[in-house]
Amino acid sequence: SGELDLKSKLNGGLTMRLDADLSPNSGGGDSAELEQAFLGWSINKELMLKAGVFNNNLSLEKEDAPDLYQITHSQLWDIWNSSTDESGNNLQGVELSYKQADFTVFLGFLNDLGGVSEENSVKLGVEVGAVKNMKITAGLITQDVGGSGVENIVDVNALWTLNDKLTLGGELMLPSEIIDNGLLLMANYQMSKKLSGTLRYDMVSYDATGADDTTSFTIAGLYAIENNLFANAEIRMNSDDNGPPNAAQVLGIGEGDGTTVHLEMIATF
Repeated sequence: SGELDLKSKLNGGLTMRLDADLSPNSGGGDSAELEQAFLGWSINKELMLKAGVFNNNLSLEKEDAPDLYQITHSQLWDIWNSSTDESGNNLQGVELSYKQADFTVFLGFLNDLGGVSEENSVKLGVEVGAVKNMKITAGLITQDVGGSGVENIVDVNALWTLNDKLTLGGELMLPSEIIDNGLLLMANYQMSKKLSGTLRYDMVSYDATGADDTTSFTIAGLYAIENNLFANAEIRMNSDDNGPPNAAQVLGIGEGDGTTVHLEMIATF
């Protein structure tokens, strides 16, 4: 699989971004799909407006492999991805952001996350960077899926780089339906210029009576073979004793019960 990203600066403070995900066409379907496609307008130094399809910045983990500390996404990212009608935890609509030295406030008017006809979602959040090398993001997205999904989501996440070697991350998710809460803790340590290691723990607690928490613990290592070539390995231990079918499977969260091993090579150009 691969990705082609195009960025261009236009006149009048306009920018354009187009990301296409590429994959083998073995099933007879499309071999490429748009991940992001939006226009941005810098109204002035503080105000920025973008419209189209763009990444959701309320989740700690990113969409693409080069931006991840491990191979698989956490259960919390899976919840976001199952909620957003666009693939890859992307949003469709318009978003206005106001930026100052230590914080950014953003407000979005979006097509309903679950794709409900004639319904819309509202996104409100703030990103704070008052502490050196720490970024805290908190926000809310509304949605109307008629009781068949997690509906409104409140999310708080933080990423903190302590000494250019150790990076700590955390996320707390509070959906209004199906799920009580989701928790993610992550630590990445840069052992050398070429080698880093990551530990990640994530847990999801459900509303349903008698439903057990689903958890996963991930150990990952990333080795830089060259400046643009990386090898990634991961072992992930999943605990899901609820039995099929369950909310995790319905929402597409995690990998079920048991242990999985993943190996990956990443090339950037």
